[in-house]
Amino acid sequence: NNTKYYQSVSYFIYLYKNTIKVKFAIKLAECILQMIGHNMYTVAEICRAVSISCKTFYEKKNTKPEFCAAVEEAIDQHDEALVMLARMSLKKKLEGYTKALGMKP
Repeated sequence: NNTKYYQSVSYFIYLYKNTIKVKFAIKLAECILQMIGHNMYTVAEICRAVSISCKTFYEKKNTKPEFCAAVEEAIDQHDEALVMLARMSLKKKLEGYTKALGMKP
């Protein structure tokens, strides 16, 4: 009966450790995706910030399709934000230029 008890305790310890690893991996992925999508960081900078190697990042990206898709989506969102920022900046410059010339925008 003790053997059965220890096996179940070992199993629960195993589940607990794996749950922690999964939760940590999810949080790490969320952090990486947020850094890609909302900031101008390189992969190397992101990896340093979250204490993983670039090799680990690319291994996960190449072996985990859901992570790869999320990274690609974050990059697309980042690119769209940059385009919008560039347009707004250009519009501001043009409006300032036309005002300086006394023209209506």
